[in-house]
Amino acid sequence: MKGSKGIIHSFESLGALEGKGIRFIIFFQGCHKRCIYCHNPDTWNLKGKSFSLEEVLKRILRYRPYFKDSGGVTLSGGECLIQEDFVLELCQELKKHSINITIDTSGIALTKKVKSIIGLVDNVIFDLKMTNEDEYQKYIKSEFNETYLFFRYLTEVEKSLTVRTVIIPGINDSEDFIERLAKILAPYKNKLKAELIPYHDYGKEKYTLSTIKYPLEDVKILDQKCLLVLQKLLNQKLNSVI
Repeated sequence: MKGSKGIIHSFESLGALEGKGIRFIIFFQGCHKRCIYCHNPDTWNLKGKSFSLEEVLKRILRYRPYFKDSGGVTLSGGECLIQEDFVLELCQELKKHSINITIDTSGIALTKKVKSIIGLVDNVIFDLKMTNEDEYQKYIKSEFNETYLFFRYLTEVEKSLTVRTVIIPGINDSEDFIERLAKILAPYKNKLKAELIPYHDYGKEKYTLSTIKYPLEDVKILDQKCLLVLQKLLNQKLNSVI
């Protein structure tokens, strides 16, 4: 096997929400975005335990009897594509074993290796966080254009694609926001599934244990009824576009 190593935050052996079936999930260290609602600030830097390709593959294959062909492996983070060398080598090995691969990503520069990774994976969960440059600069501390180009590329290569957007009370829980989101997604509605995800504060304790101030201290978790109303509205707007 090749010699690069991956810096990994943690493993989840029997995940059920990050792709089809039972998933072995790998949470990679490193993220170039600073989302105002991030619940994993401990994954931002590239400091952590490193694993060889052989070590990671051994862990995965140990759980194959559980996820079988109906599930697979999900690469998440942080932002897994920051470690493109290791992720590419891992995907190549997983394909040799005919293991289903999902990546959970918020988009990154489309390097040759990143495109190769996308070519190998079976499913993409894409986190479209906001709808324009101003929102990205204010709430994500990143560039919308890079994200949008990545999203467009995913629609062009015909991957099984789920687009997820976190809804935060007082920030993007409005009809206007849903309208803007629908306009972005509508041209590609037949190529994707759109899901709204409720904001939660599960990561607040991690901020307390660090020197980072929790940016949404006074924001309550999103009411489930509100989420259902907004998801219905998004679906209606997407379905109304011919």
